[in-house]
Amino acid sequence: MSADKKLFYPKKSMTNQVDTPLVTTVPGKITSSESGQTSPASKQAPPKKILIIKLGAVGDLVIASSFFDNLRKKYPDAHILLLTGKSCFDTVKNNPCIDEFMVVDDTILYKGKILRRLLELLRIVTQLRKHHLDLAFVLHRAWQFNILAYLIGVPCRVGFARGNEGIMLTNFVVPNPSRNERELYLDLLRAIDIPAKYERTFYYFSEDEQKFLPEYLSKNNISNEDRVMALIPGGGENVAQGVMVTRRWPANRYIELINKFKKDYGGKIFLVGGPGDHEVSESIRKSIPDCINATDLKIGEMAALFERCHVIIGNDCGPLHIATALQKPTISIYGATDPKQWASPDKNNIIIRKNMSCSPCFHEGKFPACEHMSCLNYIEVDEVYQHIQTFLSSSSNHDNNGKGKHHSVPSSIYGPALKLYQGEHHRKNVFYSLKEFELEHFENLSTASQYWMVYDDFLNRIDPGSSVLDWGCGDGHFSYFLLNKGIETYSFNVNRGDSYNPDGCRLEGYLESEFQDSFKYKVSSMGPVHIPYDDNTFDAVVSVGVLEHVRQEGGDEVESLKEIRRILKKGGLFLCYHFPNKYSWIEALARRNTSKHHHPYLFTKKEIYHLNELAGLKVEGLKGYALLPRNELSRLPDSIKNNILFVNFYNFLDRLLVSIFPAFFQNYYFLSKKTE
Repeated sequence: MSADKKLFYPKKSMTNQVDTPLVTTVPGKITSSESGQTSPASKQAPPKKILIIKLGAVGDLVIASSFFDNLRKKYPDAHILLLTGKSCFDTVKNNPCIDEFMVVDDTILYKGKILRRLLELLRIVTQLRKHHLDLAFVLHRAWQFNILAYLIGVPCRVGFARGNEGIMLTNFVVPNPSRNERELYLDLLRAIDIPAKYERTFYYFSEDEQKFLPEYLSKNNISNEDRVMALIPGGGENVAQGVMVTRRWPANRYIELINKFKKDYGGKIFLVGGPGDHEVSESIRKSIPDCINATDLKIGEMAALFERCHVIIGNDCGPLHIATALQKPTISIYGATDPKQWASPDKNNIIIRKNMSCSPCFHEGKFPACEHMSCLNYIEVDEVYQHIQTFLSSSSNHDNNGKGKHHSVPSSIYGPALKLYQGEHHRKNVFYSLKEFELEHFENLSTASQYWMVYDDFLNRIDPGSSVLDWGCGDGHFSYFLLNKGIETYSFNVNRGDSYNPDGCRLEGYLESEFQDSFKYKVSSMGPVHIPYDDNTFDAVVSVGVLEHVRQEGGDEVESLKEIRRILKKGGLFLCYHFPNKYSWIEALARRNTSKHHHPYLFTKKEIYHLNELAGLKVEGLKGYALLPRNELSRLPDSIKNNILFVNFYNFLDRLLVSIFPAFFQNYYFLSKKTE
């Protein structure tokens, strides 16, 4: 796996942190209605190798991503292996929480003849026994998977069980069908005394998927000004259960919905889903030919397309769960399945269903025969359309044409890895927009690219409605980036000009004219620590090369962190970038050459944890970066330093070397959270 897939999973626990004991010897149970109560536990060292059994389906693996995230945070040093199905592997293959995958032919396991099934099971058991696993989580209800975990020889086995189905498990959860599936998965952690909290689900992109979107949009003549809506008229299909038409809103309703949308907004319509949804999408295209049938896209490409959409509407299915994981505005249509159990609780997701005496009827993985499908047929087009209008009206003052106000594509919060945010094309646009201001670090693409990581990851962690403080905004380049994405941004400098930014915020005039009232800029002369905002004001505060300088200006890092904690809301995030590493070889050389800039104060990982602890903040993640020098790249010819292929290779090489020589990088990048 690439080095950056481990972003924000610190490899050591905080000083004096005690690991929660594992249950390995005393069988027990936890009922999902009694979340938090656990069976007696015997103490044991943290597991080194963990197995997760979850073959599919697509939506289930997306829902389980919160479980993966909580497990990785608890055991950052463990080797986590996921046993999953070939039909759904693309859904999870880029998840940074997983170290290794064993991909099996789920078609054989569910549909194959008995001999082929047994041979495939034998292969699985034989291979996994070689791993000498310490802990296994079975995320399936079917008791056969509990037996599989037992046959693999895992000493601690945690899963779901009803009646006597838990006999092969050491610890089990009795599933409550009225409890959301996201919480049920987390109950498996709670069953062995691991605290778990649902915050959101996740979906991750590969580099190729990040590069896919601009070309695909151009191919389909999608301009920046176009309103884009994605519809998922199919879905409800997987290897184990086949096609479940009782989960599909009628195609003629989607046709009526499209006609309303095009009449009021124009725009572009994508029909998305899997290969099995091609037929229903084509039936819609026969009525409305200018719809784009995108059911031939791979899962990651479809997810990338969602990032450009203003709203996604669909039936209860895997693609819809991907859209909600990306924090996109979604409208979820439910009939036979229970939204209390399956729907995303995220605030960007609108749930539409009818209260019928026979609905929900999906139980224990099965649907009864149904001829009337009243639960779906009674959902009117206008009920759905009014929510589309609400979503679109909330962004009616934004556009993507680069003039006036800017459109914000809703981003994700609190995730452990990079994701697509209009990809490489967007990053280059930011660079070329700032280059004309002759900012030091934006003189060429090679040096500017050092900010790509923080740009992308920050957008992974904030909600589209969040208020963000750019603390010590300097020239204003990070404020420009946030404002350009429609984020409510407050920019703050200690004074108009100092030794680091003698010209103050050089983008001030431009940001005022470009973003008008959206640019909220404040300057204070009350010292380097005081931040002139009220308590509990911000969802996030960002420091790009600021915290490490407060001592030079007469301040103190702990006092600054306390001040940041004061202005953060509960659960608010502090993201610190460019925090210098005490063991950096670049800093060591710079100190020997008085003509080179260097930081007088350097920090270790332990000191970072300690500073945050003293200030009442909890470090959620820590990453080292930049082993290769950046500023020296300005000496290269323009044809090299502004060549995107060279820049991508240089960044890749830098990440690779950091993974090989993990102690000598130049800077830390850490994320802290206000927990109380």
